[in-house]
Amino acid sequence: MYEDPLEEVGRKLRDDAPPDPPKVRSDNTSGYPGVYRRPSGKWCAELRLGNGKKRNLGTFANIDDAIAATQAAEDETGLG
Repeated sequence: MYEDPLEEVGRKLRDDAPPDPPKVRSDNTSGYPGVYRRPSGKWCAELRLGNGKKRNLGTFANIDDAIAATQAAEDETGLG
């Protein structure tokens, strides 16, 4: 049976596509779930566990450190 070469190219592009970014609320200012800004201007990072509880990861001076802490905790716990 004849297979369209463009179909194969499209399939390869879909398979090689990067994973979707994490879903965040529309009012999220950091762009990353679990990272938010305190009234003091510092950034907090937290991880939501599967049982509905939260694990506080700390307060950070900049957003990049807060996101890195969240990603490391997700990798460590397997929740990411």
